[in-house]
Formats: sequence, structure tokens, C-alpha cells
Amino acid sequence: VAAMGLARSLARRGHKIDVVNLLWDAPRPGHDIYHWFNAHGPKGPYLSFARFAHSQGKPCFATPIWWPLSSGEMRLFKSMAPESISEWLERRALYDRSLAAACAETDALLPNSTTEGKVFESFLRENGVEPRPWVVVPNAVDRDGILRAREGSLKWKDRKARIISVGRVEPAKNQHNLARAFSLFRGNAKGDDDNAVCWNKDAELVLCGEISSMVISQLINYFLQPGVSLTGRLLQSEAFKEMSRSRVHALLGVHETPGLTTLEAAALGCQLVVSIPEFGTIGDYLEGLIMVDPLDPASILEGLTKAMETAPDPTWADRVLEEFSYQRIAELAEEAYKELGTHRGG
Repeated sequence: VAAMGLARSLARRGHKIDVVNLLWDAPRPGHDIYHWFNAHGPKGPYLSFARFAHSQGKPCFATPIWWPLSSGEMRLFKSMAPESISEWLERRALYDRSLAAACAETDALLPNSTTEGKVFESFLRENGVEPRPWVVVPNAVDRDGILRAREGSLKWKDRKARIISVGRVEPAKNQHNLARAFSLFRGNAKGDDDNAVCWNKDAELVLCGEISSMVISQLINYFLQPGVSLTGRLLQSEAFKEMSRSRVHALLGVHETPGLTTLEAAALGCQLVVSIPEFGTIGDYLEGLIMVDPLDPASILEGLTKAMETAPDPTWADRVLEEFSYQRIAELAEEAYKELGTHRGG
């Protein structure tokens, strides 16, 4: 999503853009800049991509999208699959080493945040790689899509008691612990006073995203409870519509650098519940977020309760569209390409 958003915005600014999935295709000659985005899986294609760029006498940039393995992430995967933790750690170490090797032949980095850039710089040093020059190009939202969705949005105080979480439903996104906390939240109505605000008894948790096979095989019982809906993957316009009618957006992954959907939800007027800084960098973008320990249902419950009763910062929505739109990051990427785009070989 991030790569395509940047590509489209650069194309609108008059650049010739070629987008390639390196697992299925190969880069083509004739470009002035080559730029890869990290994703899960083997990193060898990135190394080949950098070497191809240099064979053309052109610089290669990289967006690392990386976060170190945390103690919390270890706890999560030990609880999920203790018998395969050694294999998982071995694979993670292999991916990290190959990512460092790919970056060793990359000319410059465009991390999504200052915190990520500093952490990644340390990671490269630990793997014997001289850190590359880097400039932050943040994650971003589809401004036009957000503005269309806003046309039918409700004021925050008029929205239903709905908590939404947009993202692939998988262990790393941690929706099963969100669902555990939601079951406590929904079961804690505020009392018998007829004038009391009783969110909880009618509260909804809407989970939007493709559902991983591990969730279906191991965690599905967490989601089979009153008030929880699994929509599957939605079109962007549909996800925006759901956000614009929800009071709270919760993204509690164990590594978010940072969560794109949190930005989208902020632009659409939701209160935000996110993971504490150990698990990601969204705090680099917005202040005043409700932060919780994503692996502690009691902490999540406290955060959900506060979020349902506390209106979001009124400056978030317009600030996201001003500072974190694809139009803005295309400008920042252009500046970075010009500043750092001299191939070190000549």
C-alpha cells in the first residue's frame, strides 16, 4: 500500500514510474532512481535489485519497514507455538542478516520515522554494515479517499459504541488479545442508573482484514463471541466508511512502524488506541495517543474504556491530511532522491 501510494503520487507529479514485485518480476533499465520497500520473506531480491541499479550507474534507495524483535513479541510467539520457536527465531535471524546484506549495497535509506531510522542504524552496525545516509519519509494516507469518506461521516459524539481494527487478522497484529479485552469491556456495563451512559452492553468490535490460517486453526474461538464481527478484507473505500462511523480504532500489533491504518483512522475522526513504544513508532507521528500493553487484556480494557469516553484530539484529522498525505511524501521523496541520489560508485 505504501509503495503504490508513493508511486501514484510521483506519477501525478510527472515522473515515469515502474512498479515491480521482485518475487515475480525483475527491474527494467532506463530509470534514474531505483527504490525497494521491505516486506516479509527472503531479502535476496533486494540485493539483486541494488546490484542491478548499480550496473546501470544509478543509485538505489530502500524503505526498511523494520523493527527489532521485542521481549513482548517473543512472549506472543512462545504462547502461540512453543514447539516451533527455535525454527521461527532461526528464520527471523536469517531474514535480518540478509536484510543487512541488502542494505550494505544500498545507497540511502528512507525510514518511516526518526525512531525507526535510529534503531535501524544500530541494527546495521551490529551486523557489520556501515550505516547508510537516511532521511525520514513518513507513512501516508490517501487524502482524496479520506475526504470522500468524510462526506458521510458522523460527529464523534453521535457515533455508535463501535471499536474498529483494520489490518490483516494474524498473531502479529494481535487481534485475539483485543478480542479478549473486548469481551471484558462488553460485559462491564456501567450500572442501573437510567441516565448513565452504558456503552458496553451494545458495544461492537469490527475486525477488517484478511484472516490468516493460523488464526483460523488456533485462535478462532477468541472471535466467536457477541459483538465481534470479522468482515474479511475490504476495499479501501469500505474500510474508510467503517472508520468514519466508529468511535475508536485500535491497532495493537507487536511491531508497527507505524500503523498506516492508525493514521487513516485519525484522519476520519476516531479516538486511537495503540501499543506502547516497545512495539512500534506511531508515537513519532501523533501526540496524546492512548497507549496500552498489547499483550495484557487488563491494560487493553483500561485503554478501550478511556477511548470510548474521551473525544479524539481535534487537530489530528487535518494534521494527518496536511503532513501525512501521499502528495506530501512524494515531495519529501523527491527531495531525498535529489539530496542523496549520487551513486557512490560514480
